[in-house]
Amino acid sequence: MMNPIIDAKRSKFRQEIRKADLREFYKKKRIISVIDPTQEFFQLKLKFDEQIELEGIKIISNDLLMTQLLNSDSKSAYNILSNLCSMESNEYMDILVQRYQIHIYFLLNIDTQDYNDKTITMLSGIANLLYSSNTLLKKAVLYLLENKIFEQFIKLSHLANEAPSEQKVYLLRACLGMLLVVDQFELQHQVGYDGYTQILKLSLDWILVDTDLCCILIQKCSKYIKNIIRFTSLDILHYLLIQVIFTYNKKTKKIELIIDTFNKFIEGGDIDLIVELLDRQNVQDDIMRLCDQKYHKIHKNMMEFFQILADMDSEIINNYCIEMLPTMTEMFDESNNPQVWIKYGKLIHNLEIDDNSNYIYALIDRLMEENHSLHSSVKTKMLEIIDKLVGDRVLSITKEQHYYFEQLTMTLDDILERTVVMLLTKIVEI
Repeated sequence: MMNPIIDAKRSKFRQEIRKADLREFYKKKRIISVIDPTQEFFQLKLKFDEQIELEGIKIISNDLLMTQLLNSDSKSAYNILSNLCSMESNEYMDILVQRYQIHIYFLLNIDTQDYNDKTITMLSGIANLLYSSNTLLKKAVLYLLENKIFEQFIKLSHLANEAPSEQKVYLLRACLGMLLVVDQFELQHQVGYDGYTQILKLSLDWILVDTDLCCILIQKCSKYIKNIIRFTSLDILHYLLIQVIFTYNKKTKKIELIIDTFNKFIEGGDIDLIVELLDRQNVQDDIMRLCDQKYHKIHKNMMEFFQILADMDSEIINNYCIEMLPTMTEMFDESNNPQVWIKYGKLIHNLEIDDNSNYIYALIDRLMEENHSLHSSVKTKMLEIIDKLVGDRVLSITKEQHYYFEQLTMTLDDILERTVVMLLTKIVEI
């Protein structure tokens, strides 16, 4: 039986996948290829493709047939073995790993001298295995790591540079599957800094192959590599901004993924490079176009972008944020999303504006207006930001605002109550 903690982590990864609108990479597991009907196992492949679960159980239960498939050099056999790993049955997935050592089969049949159909099929099999839920997954992954699977991926990436994008995606899927499972079983030390760096560079080199998939890989690597902006170019950063604008009316669920990735590059990045990026006129234009969009996820991520900038030790960047503040305030006024309000407050705090009273009043008014629709945790976060903005001074507020704070002290949420009581010591009624 699977460890409930590990199962919960896997559920979290699946939620990330759904959130990023990348399910097609995990559900579209079969390889579409032209196969000579005269080849061995071709008819079996056709029957299997129609009913993977039912026919897969029959195939795995037949030791003689499995031995024949594993020893065959026909494309149909490769396809069947790869697609067997897309089955939902944990029991039969365990048999594939334990009895038939399917992970070793895939690894041994990768040709690191040629990115051909056979190698692509083996990568698909590895990816399918990694996205399964079998209880022996850790054992398989440890074997792959011990046999330097990431080094093989990088060798293959060099061979695949001239391959069509649809063929490169199989290698990216296998890379992401490995990183997901490495995180799941906390095996990051087996990948190491060099391993994450190589995958990051590959994701940047192939970002035009599949932007969404590469963004997920970049974000995974950014957890273990600081200042990832030094590995990229200003053109790639600008490309990400353009992709957000391009996909806005088509695939809005992918917008947050791309902006989040852009922000990962900016966060903790080289200030001179960021100034150079912001100094590009077309970048300025694209940032303004993003701010003009009426989609709350863009507003939230743009707030976060300016919040990151405002926290940098640069007078030039700080002045730029001050100039953009009216635009951010307009986004705050128009938004009905609490996350946007919270990030707006953090932005104001990071900018360290001398007289921030009007911004504090705006946050308080929004709290009062939306009081009944807000969860207590959201109210607490907003009050904590207001408390930081007030700082050590005393803030004068209206009678209505004071009454609102007093009402909040009667809440059943202890954390919210303590936050309000602390804030009341810093404010006076006009």
